[in-house]
Formats: sequence, C-alpha cells, structure tokens
Amino acid sequence: MRKLNDKRSDYIQKQIQEFDKKDVYQKNQKPEKHDHCNVAQLENQVEKLSNKMKESNTAFEKLYKQVEIDRQLLQENLIFNIKLLIEPHLERLKITDLSLEQKKYLEIIEANLKNIVSPMNIRLVSQYYQLTPMETQIINLVKIGKTTQEIADLMYLSDKTISTHRNNIRKKLGLINSKVPLRTYLFQIEESKDLFREAIKKCQKS
Repeated sequence: MRKLNDKRSDYIQKQIQEFDKKDVYQKNQKPEKHDHCNVAQLENQVEKLSNKMKESNTAFEKLYKQVEIDRQLLQENLIFNIKLLIEPHLERLKITDLSLEQKKYLEIIEANLKNIVSPMNIRLVSQYYQLTPMETQIINLVKIGKTTQEIADLMYLSDKTISTHRNNIRKKLGLINSKVPLRTYLFQIEESKDLFREAIKKCQKS
C-alpha cells in the first residue's frame, strides 16, 4: 500500500514538474511573440513614413517646376511690356531737343531698363554684398561704362567722393588687392550667373 502511495506521489510530482516546465516555456515564448509583433509594427510605420516622404518629394518637385515656369513667364511678360510700352517712347525722346544733361539721364534710364531684364540683377548683388543705395547707383553707372568724372557730374558730387565710394565697393567685393577693373568684375558675375543657370537647366533635364 505504501509503495502504491509512493508511486502515486512520484507520478503527481512528475506531472507537476512537467506542468511547470510547460508554463515556464510558454512564459518565455510570449515576449518573443510580443517582440516580433512590435518589430512588424515598426517596419510598417517606417514603410508608411517612407511612402509619405516620397509623396512629399514628388509634390515638392512639381511645385518647384511650377514656380520656375511662373518665374519665366513673369520675366518674359516684363521684357515684353518694357519693349512694347516703354522703349518706343524712349526712342521718341531721343529725337527731341534734349539738353546734354537730359540725354545723359535718358541714357541711364535705358541702361537701367536693360539691367532689369538682364540675367544680372544689381539689387540682388547689392543685398548679397550689403551695398548702400549710393554704392548701388554707382555700380549701375560703372556697368554702363561711366567714368568717375561722369558719375560725379551726374550725381552732383566731387570726384574724390565717387572714388571713395568705388574703393568701398571694391572692398566689399573682395577686389581691394586685385587689379581687375570694377566693370570687368561686374560682367564676370553676370557670366557666372549665366553658367550657373545653364547648369541648373541641364540638371533638371537629366
């Protein structure tokens, strides 16, 4: 009888041990399933975020192209209006009885209109190099070929004052130790901007 009880006791203990083993195994397995679920959710979120970024990039590219188209249309419209509405009147003014001073100012007006529609925008250069309004005016006159004396006469200033302004401009443009003429440098900036724009166009086409 005692042996039978001992066998029953051993059997019960073995069953308890087996149950404990299964319980421990299941407990150990649950975190793995949970971790696997978390990884899958994370991958899903990353994929969704990646798709949203692709959509945003596509939308940005479309917007950028549209802005470029609008900018080109605006420039073309500006050039058309200047040639149609302003230049004919300037041509008529040229054949009228103008004084020497009036002819000089008319020449400046024509040159500035060309600057507006040209690839180089003096105002952008002025903002970049932090030029004063006076220095910006002098740059415009230098670009159309006016000498220091002619600029002084047009602006009712002394030669010395104009020379001082020109030296300040050269400092801001980094030309203080350079022998490059100011007018030449201004046209080099214009040429560089043309090349830069051509490079952008090539990148957009490729």
